Amino acid sequence: MNPAPQPVDVDPIKNLVDKVVSATVLLLTAPLFALVGLAIKIDGALWPQDRGPVFYREPRISAGQPFIVIKFRTAQIRAIEEARAVGLTIKHLERTDRGHTRVGKVLRRWYLDELPQLINILCGDMSLVGPRPPAPSEYERELSEGNTRKALARAGLVGLQQAQKGQTASFEEEIALDYEYVARVGDMHPLQRLAYEFDIILRCLRVLWEGKGL
Repeated sequence: MNPAPQPVDVDPIKNLVDKVVSATVLLLTAPLFALVGLAIKIDGALWPQDRGPVFYREPRISAGQPFIVIKFRTAQIRAIEEARAVGLTIKHLERTDRGHTRVGKVLRRWYLDELPQLINILCGDMSLVGPRPPAPSEYERELSEGNTRKALARAGLVGLQQAQKGQTASFEEEIALDYEYVARVGDMHPLQRLAYEFDIILRCLRVLWEGKGL
C-alpha cells in the first residue's frame, strides 16, 4: 500500500465551483428528477415488490465526518430490510446487484441514482470529485487496517476509480487510485486542481456514455 499523503483541504475556489455547478445541474435536471420519481412510482404500481419511496437515505463518511447521503432508491424494500438485518448496507446490494427494482437496474446502469447527491454537494457534505463515500462500518474497517484514504479528502460524486471503470483488477488497485488522487491534488495550485478534476469528470462522462455505470 502506498504511504498515506497529507489530508487535502477544500480551497475556496473548489468549494465555490462545487456549489455553483451542483446548483446549476440541479436546476437543469429538475424535469429529470420528476421523471425518475414518476417512473419509480409507476414501477411500484405495476410490480408490488418494487413499491416504496422515491429516495433513500443512508449514513456515509466524508473526510472522516458522518453525513446522510441521498440517492434514488434502486433496491426493493424487502432486499433493503434483509440486508440491514444482517448488518449489510445498500452499498453492498449495489455491488452484488441483488434485489434491484426494474427501474433501479436502469438507474444504476446510467448512474442516475446518484443524481440526488448533488444536494449533498450543495450542502457541503461532498465534492464533485473525490473518493466515494463509504458506509461507517466500511470506513472503520479500513482504518483498522491502516487504510486512511477515506479520511484524507472530502467524498466525491465521481473520482479516479469511476474514470478508470473496468481497468482495475483488484480492490488494492482501487485503493491506490484514491491515494493517487489525494497525493496529486495536495501539491496542486487551485486552478491546476480544477483542470485536473475537470479532466476526471470528462473521463467519467465517457464511461457513462458507454453505458458501463460508475
